[in-house]
Amino acid sequence: MKRLFVLLLVFAAGAYAAAAYLLGGQAREQYFSLLKEHERSGPVSLTNQSYERGFFASRAATLVEVAVPGAEQGGGDSAAAKTVRFTLRHELRHGPMPDLFDGFSFDTALATMESVVEPGDPGDDVGKLFAEIPELAQSRSTLRVGFSGEITGDLTVPAFERNGGEGERLTWGGLTLNVVHEPMTGVLRGDFTLPGLSLAADRDRVGLDGLTGSFDLVEALPFVYVGRVDSAVASINMTQPDAESVLVTDLRLSSESSCEGNLAGFLQKLDIARVEYGGGAFGPLSCDIEARNLDALALSEFQSRLRLLAGAGGVDADAFSAQVGELYVTLFGKLLAGKPELRISRLRLGTARGDLTGSLQVRSDAPAGQAAVNPLLLLPFVEAEAELTAAEELLVGLLGLDVRREEPAASDEAVDLLARQRFRDQVEPLLARGFLTRDGTNITGRASLSQGRLTVNGQTMPLF
Repeated sequence: MKRLFVLLLVFAAGAYAAAAYLLGGQAREQYFSLLKEHERSGPVSLTNQSYERGFFASRAATLVEVAVPGAEQGGGDSAAAKTVRFTLRHELRHGPMPDLFDGFSFDTALATMESVVEPGDPGDDVGKLFAEIPELAQSRSTLRVGFSGEITGDLTVPAFERNGGEGERLTWGGLTLNVVHEPMTGVLRGDFTLPGLSLAADRDRVGLDGLTGSFDLVEALPFVYVGRVDSAVASINMTQPDAESVLVTDLRLSSESSCEGNLAGFLQKLDIARVEYGGGAFGPLSCDIEARNLDALALSEFQSRLRLLAGAGGVDADAFSAQVGELYVTLFGKLLAGKPELRISRLRLGTARGDLTGSLQVRSDAPAGQAAVNPLLLLPFVEAEAELTAAEELLVGLLGLDVRREEPAASDEAVDLLARQRFRDQVEPLLARGFLTRDGTNITGRASLSQGRLTVNGQTMPLF
């Protein structure tokens, strides 16, 4: 019985080793397949440097080259692209249980690949960056390839702080990213976290705290992903000695998009709890932006051509900008043919002096072609409606901000007096002529554009 048990163990070990070796071949095929699929992705190119096949694990190295247009040192606006290079070193553990001896996991998969970044030349930009910030060498990514082709990945970049000359200080709170990709269905979902990022130099400071987000998307057309994206930032602050400081707290942004046939659309919601600027506080701020009837095929073609252009070598900055501009003009013309609609609603800004609310709706029935080149030709085909309502005291306060910038030493009483004088000089005449209306303590303006005619509060106005 003991001999039979030993033979059984030997057989099981041999069977597992054979399976691991066979799956190692599939892992190798998957590696080179992914490499070929993404060997040229916009400005990024991937090239295999080495692949060492093992029994239970293999090792590989991938050269990553990133072309930065117009970044060549010593060049002007028309400088050629500069190429940044580094190496990704991988350890591929073969299935059927790739993490059996590394984490003692019995989960099955084709392979698990762990990767680290390594500078190619200590004297180039990446090498100098790693020498200055050695924590970057601790960055890790893990990809797990399932038998059905599903890829699960995570990336971790550690936190660090660095002090430079002239009071410069960079604080990086770290980054974590988790992604799941299903090639068969085109699903891409995941989440990310960036606890904090700040850059300080002398008395200037830009900081971001508590960035988080999640996404659940599907590739409806090549390079066109639709679905849901949610993100939030705890705070954003900007401080400069010669400008007003800005502090934004509790910012939330969500986006829902879809594609039906050849038409795509999206709805984005923005909410901000509080904004502090110029010694005053505003908030909450909310706004919805919705777009409909966007030509999804045109968006897909635009993304594809832009990636090809970005990946092309030997293009100087001026030529690159001109070609990108041509792509946008072409995209704009194709989008017009789908009769797009844009709507801004739920626009509200709360302040201590009162609220500001508004809405906007724009529809286009313009033909493609020359109208895309000359926007003035679009006017007869655009239908638009807008409404904006603000508390009278809020308008006085906004005028007071301009007065404060012009007269920083003026007292609060003097600023308020000058702001009310400007209200009488600039706003009251518009009320008298009927271009604005007063409803209690609120001032309202309404405008519409139809068949090339602009109407403001019921009065037609010439555009030229």
